[in-house]
This record gives sequence, structure tokens and C-alpha cells, in this order.
Amino acid sequence: MACGRFEEAARGILQEGVDWLRERGLHAQGHFAFGHPIGKIAALADSLKVDLVVVGHRCRSGLARWWMGAGNMPLLDRVKCSILVAVCQAGEFAEAEAEAEHAAKPVKAEAGA
Repeated sequence: MACGRFEEAARGILQEGVDWLRERGLHAQGHFAFGHPIGKIAALADSLKVDLVVVGHRCRSGLARWWMGAGNMPLLDRVKCSILVAVCQAGEFAEAEAEAEHAAKPVKAEAGA
């Protein structure tokens, strides 16, 4: 169930971004896939002959960076187009996630006198 909600939310965010770009006159397509992100992104970019790949990046602390490894660096070596990286500062993601969760909670309406 949780995976279904995650996928639904991710598809919604993707469509929102594509719609935003189209409203501004850009030709944009969104693609959703499961698997190893670097391999999937590189294969899709190559098959579609895209001009630009946009990816997100969440900043990590020194220890987390060491533990998790190089991250998106292999992507730079695998695509032939430009890459735009949208950076989210450490803590910013958690704040945005908390705001989204708060906004999604139902509000009880109470009748007043």
C-alpha cells in the first residue's frame, strides 16, 4: 500500500513539473521508471536523444556522503547531454516534507455559535 501511494505521489509531482514547463512554451515529457536510477536515466536519455536531463540532489553531511558513496557522479560519465542538478540543502527537504504532510492532513470544521 505504501509503495502505491509513493508511486502515485511521484507521478503527480512529475506531471506537475511537465505541466509547468509546457505552460511556459517548452516541449517537455516526463518518464517514470523503476530500477537503478543511473542506469535507467542514462538509457532513457540515450534512447530519446534528449538535450537536457534534470535531476534532484539532496546535500548530505560529510559522514553521510562518505557512507553513501559518489551518488550521481557516474551519471555524468554515462549521458551525452547536459545535466541540470536541482539542489536541496540539508534540512530543507525535511522542512518541505513536513509542510506537505501538514497540508495533507484533514482539518476538522467545528460549528460555531
